[in-house]
Amino acid sequence: MRSWLHRIVVNACFDRLRRDAARPTTALPEHHDHGPPDRIDHYDRLDTALVVHRGLARLSPDHRAVLTAVDLEGRSVAEAAAALGVPVGTVKSRAARARLRLAEILGHLHESEPVDGT
Repeated sequence: MRSWLHRIVVNACFDRLRRDAARPTTALPEHHDHGPPDRIDHYDRLDTALVVHRGLARLSPDHRAVLTAVDLEGRSVAEAAAALGVPVGTVKSRAARARLRLAEILGHLHESEPVDGT
């Protein structure tokens, strides 16, 4: 029964990742009276979001499931462990490894930013 339930939860996480990738969303900007929004900034953020989603897709299914549960859905480590059917320590180590791997995959994003902030 436990392995059956575990597989259902993992598949649900994958389904959510696929659904979110098919329909990417961005948060609405807060209302401000500084004129029209900067279209270049909007497209740049959208491009970055797409790159991050592609990076997530390159992670192993276990790492992607942990990052989705903890970082994207905001679950606690204990909640993610219960949902995925693995020990808390496993969630912690998978999350740490997944973050390192994602940082390697997305490292080119920081290289293109200017050092002085201009």
